Amino acid sequence: LRPADVYRQLAERGVDAPAGSFYALEASRRLGLGDEGAVRVGLAPYTSADDVDRLLTALAGLDR
Repeated sequence: LRPADVYRQLAERGVDAPAGSFYALEASRRLGLGDEGAVRVGLAPYTSADDVDRLLTALAGLDR
């Protein structure tokens, strides 16, 4: 799956998980991710159990 497609599908399900190289294009390339980069998900102290459940449900429902 392309990172941009994963981002779009997650956003449609209410999950904000940006895609890209995040200003680390060379690192992205060296990791074999190419110019498209990856999808980044972050958790914080204020992330609720419902937020995590929504993320996991959204990931399980990705169109492959």
